Amino acid sequence: MAATQALAGYAAVTATAALGLVLLMIRRLRHGVAAPAHRPLPGSGPEIGRPAPALDLPPGVEAAGGPRLLAFYSVSCAGCRQSLPRFLPYAREFAGTGGQVVAVIVGDERGGAGLASFLHGIATVVHEPEPGVRAGRYGVRLFPQYVLVDAAGQVIATTHSAAELPHLAGLSGA
Repeated sequence: MAATQALAGYAAVTATAALGLVLLMIRRLRHGVAAPAHRPLPGSGPEIGRPAPALDLPPGVEAAGGPRLLAFYSVSCAGCRQSLPRFLPYAREFAGTGGQVVAVIVGDERGGAGLASFLHGIATVVHEPEPGVRAGRYGVRLFPQYVLVDAAGQVIATTHSAAELPHLAGLSGA
């Protein structure tokens, strides 16, 4: 009998504590709980307004004069594959205006074959093993990374989102 009373007392205390926590949570929600601070992504890509680093394309691949659109992808990056539907129309239009599109795929070449197949006919595709000399030279630490270089060789945009690339109509030389 004493055990039953002790168990009933414990259940009552536990239920009261749970109810108190729920009420406290409701009160905090009503009065506004400070949202966790948004942490910006670490810097990645070259500095806007600076000369673009040398790309050093492999032998047999010619660097065209004029504006360049660089796309840096990683074989292990799911976001890279997800960004292709938004990037490909932009890249086609950019190439159609006389600009050169170069995709640098970092990682195992066989693993990057799927990405390369989507980009075939639109971009000059360059594979580089980890850690990636070209990506390193461009300061790319997060993927995907898009870099837009004007005809004078200056970096004019860098972003992780193809949706944030500038409108082509506003670019000089493109």
